[in-house]
Amino acid sequence: MNDNLNIKIRTAKDILFKNETDSTLTLTLFYGGPNKTITFDKKTGNIAAIKSN
Repeated sequence: MNDNLNIKIRTAKDILFKNETDSTLTLTLFYGGPNKTITFDKKTGNIAAIKSN
């Protein structure tokens, strides 16, 4: 992932599958602090949305 987005999968303590549609896949990354919910566009593989929890 782009380091500028402050999302590092390698430092996540856990990853939870949250939702899937025909066009998107949503995962929540747990860091032990503010967590991130990331929605990916399945066609392009790009990040469609990021939400801090």
